[in-house]
Amino acid sequence: MRSLFFFYCTSFAISTSFAQEINNYSTLFDVRDSSYTRISYDNDLFVGTDRFYTQGIGIDVFSYNLRRNPLNKLLFRLRNSDRDRFGIEFRTHGCTPTTILSDSVLVGDRPFAGVFSVGIVRSSHQVERRLRLVSKFELGMIGPAALGEEIQTGIHRLTGDDLPLGWQHQIKNSPIINYSTRLELGTGLFVPRYFYSSVFGQAKIGTFQTNLSAGVEFSVGPKNTSYSERKHRYELYAYSRSEATLVGYDASLMGGIVNRYGYYLPYSEINPFVFRQHVGVVFGAPHFSLAFNLAFTSREIKAGIPHSWGGVQLTFY
Repeated sequence: MRSLFFFYCTSFAISTSFAQEINNYSTLFDVRDSSYTRISYDNDLFVGTDRFYTQGIGIDVFSYNLRRNPLNKLLFRLRNSDRDRFGIEFRTHGCTPTTILSDSVLVGDRPFAGVFSVGIVRSSHQVERRLRLVSKFELGMIGPAALGEEIQTGIHRLTGDDLPLGWQHQIKNSPIINYSTRLELGTGLFVPRYFYSSVFGQAKIGTFQTNLSAGVEFSVGPKNTSYSERKHRYELYAYSRSEATLVGYDASLMGGIVNRYGYYLPYSEINPFVFRQHVGVVFGAPHFSLAFNLAFTSREIKAGIPHSWGGVQLTFY
């Protein structure tokens, strides 16, 4: 655990920023099996807006066979772990300014940005201590190569909405190399059948985002966790996750480490603290689960406004 403490302290000293929106590695989304596939989709269309973090797509594949991946050696694990799970993830998301109906740069507003990444994930558990560590290494691209314009344009054609303008001003192509860790501790407020709560800290460092976040989460209703002695055949619970992040660097706002030309924001125009709230409901059956959520975030940039979006998550196991 000393190495973990050193890592978190080092990450804080360097700088921090908020993480990508789709984050499925909390106890809130535990499944019964070590092998599962999860598909997640976010869009602010669910709340009637079309700006900032406007859409996100995530695919997570966990399998017992992935334990043989030699790259797993890059990922942290808890000492004396009772159970480790291994997975790969695919992420893509798009960000836009306040309006997508202007063909000109909106100075002081959020830039257009498309993002794509592939990552390897390891979750490590100490059941008796209700401790979970998730570590992830990801590679990808930000910029036109991530096809953010094509994805948003295609969705708008399907829904009959106005086609977006202004993507020619998006953040330029730049590589993503990122490492993150998330440490979660179950609290004493724990009723095995109906209530679970935890606190967590998360650190992320790399060419795309560098972050330090902390928060609290809880669920109410029958659900299964890694720490439950009795398993429910069916689950139905509501959950909440509150999170605060100290912001340092985000390539989707400030441009990547290469090709730093065109429009992007200086750090002085970014809010140093971002607060985020997620609420949702999950239904689980023997071989699948379905979740719906709403997210609310404070202003990312000083000239911006708060934002919200909705999401859906389908898991097969």
